[in-house]
Amino acid sequence: MSKNGERLRHLYKGGKYRALRKRVFWRDGHKCVNCGATHNLTLDHITPRTQDESLFWNEDNCRTLCDECRVKNDLWMIHRGELPRPPRLEGA
Repeated sequence: MSKNGERLRHLYKGGKYRALRKRVFWRDGHKCVNCGATHNLTLDHITPRTQDESLFWNEDNCRTLCDECRVKNDLWMIHRGELPRPPRLEGA
């Protein structure tokens, strides 16, 4: 992992991130904003931190997604070139 990735990864472990996640989940009614699911929820940054780190703590740049919608969204962003393709695994 790059030094920048390591530096940013620690942001997800602190109390400030947990508080942000709690506020966004509360704002969104503890439901996925795409499909309404109430389980396997995650905080999604609309503009990824890799594109604009300054938006990381901005609640207006965050939304609640379920795992399934998050994967679909990430695949769509990769397809459009907005996220880098993940590295291929050896033997895959």
